[in-house]
Amino acid sequence: MQPMPVINVHHSLRARLTRAAGLACAALLLVSATAGFVHAARKAAPPAQAVKEFAAAKASGDVAAILTLYDQYAAQDDKSAALAVLYAGLGETVLQDLDDQQARPLLDAAETALLNMTDKFARKEIYKAVRRHLDWRVRAMLLNVARIRYHEEKRAEKAILIALTDHVDAVAIRAVEIAIELEIKRAVPKLIKLVMDKWGQHVGVGAAKAKVALEQITGHTKPTAWYEWVSQNL
Repeated sequence: MQPMPVINVHHSLRARLTRAAGLACAALLLVSATAGFVHAARKAAPPAQAVKEFAAAKASGDVAAILTLYDQYAAQDDKSAALAVLYAGLGETVLQDLDDQQARPLLDAAETALLNMTDKFARKEIYKAVRRHLDWRVRAMLLNVARIRYHEEKRAEKAILIALTDHVDAVAIRAVEIAIELEIKRAVPKLIKLVMDKWGQHVGVGAAKAKVALEQITGHTKPTAWYEWVSQNL
């Protein structure tokens, strides 16, 4: 008679518990990520009708129809209309397969339409999209809107300041250029960080432009003088 095999009960139980814990953790992460995505989508969800209309115009290849929709929604001049232009008219369905040259007429037309909106809740969504929109080309375009409205609204300045640290260089550089043009004093602390993070290293275009901005806004060329300027002026 052969001896019965010895089963390490504790090891087997521990392995099962470890696997169960791993599965539970993975499920929790999936639920959390899904909930976060849904929450983010809800915050910036365009009207369903707008999604259908822009998708139909794009599917038919009718660029004129898309441009007309921009104007129609802008004329409504409210929060839902702004969301329609930003996230349906400039969403993935419309822009995804367009290169920069093909997207340019749409971006220009959308910029004009958004500039025509005067409702405060509509404008609030426009400035939020400088940080939130997934397409960097749209974020860069929205900086032009903020630039034009800079002297009218504090939110416009805030949008420009946020864009200084955009993860896409083209957007951050555009924000730096606007800071130079408008001599935005409140941009100085972020500009200093952009330069000092690269100090002593190979300086990229963004850091080089930030240095130019600092010299123009503060009148100084050295970091010590920039910090002193901040303590005296902000």
